[in-house]
Amino acid sequence: MQTTQLMAPTWWQLTAAKQEQVFRQLLRYFVSPLLTIQNVTPYQFQFFGHVRQTMAVQIQGMTYVLVPGAQQVTLGWQQGLGALDLAEVIQNQQGTAVLTTAQARDLINANTSPQRVVDMPPLLVGQQAWPLAWQPQGLYEVVTGKFSGNVFFGQQVLPQIQALLQQPQPSLDPFEQAPPLQTENLQLVQMTDGEHYLVFARNPENTTATAIEADRQQLGFQLPTVDQWEYLAGAGTRNLFNWGNQVQPTGVWAQEANPFGLQFAQDQRTLELTHNPAQVKLGTLPVSKGSLLSENLPLSPYFQPTVAHMAQLPLVATYRDVAPIHLETEP
Repeated sequence: MQTTQLMAPTWWQLTAAKQEQVFRQLLRYFVSPLLTIQNVTPYQFQFFGHVRQTMAVQIQGMTYVLVPGAQQVTLGWQQGLGALDLAEVIQNQQGTAVLTTAQARDLINANTSPQRVVDMPPLLVGQQAWPLAWQPQGLYEVVTGKFSGNVFFGQQVLPQIQALLQQPQPSLDPFEQAPPLQTENLQLVQMTDGEHYLVFARNPENTTATAIEADRQQLGFQLPTVDQWEYLAGAGTRNLFNWGNQVQPTGVWAQEANPFGLQFAQDQRTLELTHNPAQVKLGTLPVSKGSLLSENLPLSPYFQPTVAHMAQLPLVATYRDVAPIHLETEP
């Protein structure tokens, strides 16, 4: 396995068979033998109108995606209004201008990370983030009643899972994600297909970035650095938002996976922790005169709130597994 094979653009150019061969080698080297590995499959997604293919795997029942590395990636913003439509960003939901050009520019620059250029290693990354104080254990399939992942744990809690799912649930807006089902020590999170649930066990000690980092490192994972998170969330593009450089009306933000095939919360009620205990991602921004810019900006990969600010808000903290792939350079 060569380092260059795991870097863009070479990775995108490999055949599906070659990608799978390289990926299986990688899993043998970098994933703990204590973890259950299942369903190594090609994974296709839309990358700005182009179909891209990488590899995915279930580890302990949770889906992980290989994101190739890249050299000289530009992260951060600090471009002010850049290519944004000025008429849009200064307006509120009703189309009334509520910011001046200078206010809009300063709002962006004050709340985005500084622009910098970095080299990014290949990353094996959790497709989605998980709730704080809960440890992923596996995946439950409703139709078959099968549990995959930590088999020992699944055998113990299978009756509890089935009992939780048999409880009557409140009717929801069809476009709203169902809230987690949980007991004191068990949590089920419904996936978007409606047929699977992610299964978590409570770990009350994992309530800080430092504690989670120590726990996940035992299994070969870590929290993403700020650079890694921005690369994953922004998919290496130079847009302020995943969908481009346009602000969108409140509530119509894209809910599908991002251009790397990863899922990020869009509800502005969720935080993601990073390797830096003082730095989080996502969250929300105090509304500045109700401008669309203020409401959209927290969804930017480069939005950079502080832990101190977010600690004052009723937000849900989550974390995402990342395993950087560092190979020795070929002679």
